[in-house]
Amino acid sequence: MDELNTDGVFSKPAAAKAVRRVRANGAPAGEAVDVDPVASDVGLKRQQTATSLLYHRLRFDILHGTLAPGERLRVETLRERYKIGSSPIREALSRLSSEELVNFVDQKGFQVSDISIEDLQELTRSRCLLNEIILREAIKNGDEAWEEAIVLAHHRLSRSKKVKDSRPELWGRHHRSFHDALVAACGSRWLRNMSMTLFDCAERYRWRSADLERSTYQERDVDQEHLMIMQATINRDTETAIRLLNEHAVTTARIIIDEWNKDLHQAPN
Repeated sequence: MDELNTDGVFSKPAAAKAVRRVRANGAPAGEAVDVDPVASDVGLKRQQTATSLLYHRLRFDILHGTLAPGERLRVETLRERYKIGSSPIREALSRLSSEELVNFVDQKGFQVSDISIEDLQELTRSRCLLNEIILREAIKNGDEAWEEAIVLAHHRLSRSKKVKDSRPELWGRHHRSFHDALVAACGSRWLRNMSMTLFDCAERYRWRSADLERSTYQERDVDQEHLMIMQATINRDTETAIRLLNEHAVTTARIIIDEWNKDLHQAPN
């Protein structure tokens, strides 16, 4: 593998090599594929069904907090909001329910899944336990194309940090792609899907806490964390890679929980 420079972005020759490979052969095996619910690619939208389009739109709005935790999802309201029929709405909500993003409550119908400190703690523990299996398998099975996909995903993530404040959704997509690329060679679509479902559920908390004071993150270098995770993974240092990936998830959860507790203590009686 080509070495990375001190800024955490692989060298121009290495980047050019990876890009040439993508252009010549398509995306490297195992590279994460983004699904952007607000993409302007008309050709892609024409291939998707109304249910699939609505599913991605609802999913995006739930993950980014446009549809708030606990909010009722009445079919009539959604029909007016998204300008679509009742049948695709019900199908999309059922699909989101299987991902724990939507709940069905007797006598009340569908609603956005709620969030809590206890849920975030359980979610983080589940991610860490799964990482022990899935990242280990990916490192064992991954080939050169998998390594290149990780490097390329990290390169895109590193470049997008320049617009993280002005275009947070773009950074979020590249962040997701990087984490997916790490485990893409695990050999199990079930485990990979489970990993990204847990990642997306955790992202709800990160997006909800995106307005935390910058001082909360001053002592944390997220870009360096991503770089170290990437290096350990492609160097096949399994135990270090797992430890760094789990510390990455735990640190995010701890920051969010500490801030929530601080808000509770500061709230007026």
